[in-house]
Amino acid sequence: MLASVRSASLAMLFVVAATGGCATDEAARVSEPLGTENAADAQTTTTDSSTATTTTDGTTAPPAKEGTFGWRVEGKGLDAPSYVFGSMHMLPAGKVWLTPVVTEALSAARVLLVEVDTSTLDPATTKASVARYAGYAPGESLAKDIGEEQAAAYYENLTSKGIPLAAVSQVRPWFVLVSSVQGLMVQTGWSGGSVDAMALAFAREKDIAVVSLETVEEQLQLLANMPMDLQVRGVGELLADPQAAIDYVTKDLYLPWSAGDDAAVAKAIDHQNEDADLLAFNLQVFETRNIRMAEKLVPHFLESGSESVVVGAGHLVGDKGLLALLRAQGFTVTQLPAP
Repeated sequence: MLASVRSASLAMLFVVAATGGCATDEAARVSEPLGTENAADAQTTTTDSSTATTTTDGTTAPPAKEGTFGWRVEGKGLDAPSYVFGSMHMLPAGKVWLTPVVTEALSAARVLLVEVDTSTLDPATTKASVARYAGYAPGESLAKDIGEEQAAAYYENLTSKGIPLAAVSQVRPWFVLVSSVQGLMVQTGWSGGSVDAMALAFAREKDIAVVSLETVEEQLQLLANMPMDLQVRGVGELLADPQAAIDYVTKDLYLPWSAGDDAAVAKAIDHQNEDADLLAFNLQVFETRNIRMAEKLVPHFLESGSESVVVGAGHLVGDKGLLALLRAQGFTVTQLPAP
C-alpha cells in the first residue's frame, strides 16, 4: 500500500500537513486552491461506509480493524475522563464524523482544545498572514532563493501541467504544494469539510469553551521554514504523480483513520522518515509540536471536569505521539469503540 509513496515522500509530507498534520488548510483556503491538469485522470472514490476504497484499477483496500479514531484518557486522580480525537483536515463528501460515540464524549467536555480555533479567524487578517508567509515581498523571488536556472525549470514544469504562471510566480512553493493537494482532493469529491470544523460547530452549539493550542502564524511559519530546495522538489514530485497523493490520502491515511487503525496511520506517516532530507523537518512537524501540545494538554486534564481534544491524526500516533506521551505521564489511554 505504501509502495506508491516511496518516490514522492516530500509531496506526501505536505499531503499529511494538509489532511492530518496541520490545520493550515483552513487558512490556505482563503486563496483559491490550485489543481493540476492531469487531476481528471487521477480518480479515487472513497465509500461513505469507510470499509473499502475503489480505485480506477478496480482494487479495494479494506481496513485492518474497526474503531473510532479517539481515545479516553483516565487515571492520575482525574475526576472525569477526557477524550482525544485525531482529525482529518479534509473529508470526502457525506462523511459522518459526529457518531453517537463521538457526540457522547464531546458533550461531556467542559472545554474543547484544538490546534487552531478557525471559527474565530478574521478572514482579512488570515489572508494577510497567508500572504506574508506564502508570498514574495518586493525584491524577493524564487530565482534569488535557488538561482535563475532552477527557478525557470520549476516554472516551466508548472506551466506544462496547465497551471498559469501568474498563479504561481508570486507564491512560494510550499503554498503551491498545499493548495494543489487541496485542489486535487476537491476534484476527487473531497468537499465534506473537516473534523475540526465539525467539532468546533458542535462546541458552539453546546456552549462548550474552545481553546487553541497553536496559532495560524505558528503553523504557517512552520511550513514556510522548510528549506526551499525541498519545497521545489516536493512540487515536482506532486506534478509527476498526482495519483500517488490521492492514493496516499484515501488508502494510506483516510481508510485506516476511519477504521480507528492507529498503527496503520503511524506506519504511513513514519515512512516519511526514510528520507534523510526530510527527517529534521518531519520532526518539527510532528514530534516537537507533540511535546508542546502535551505540555499544554496535561494541565487542562488535571483540572476538574472533562476535556476533549481534536488535533491532526498524525499527532496522536507513534512512539512520540500524544497517546504515547500521555501514557508515559501515567495516564490510562483506551481507544473508544466503533461507531
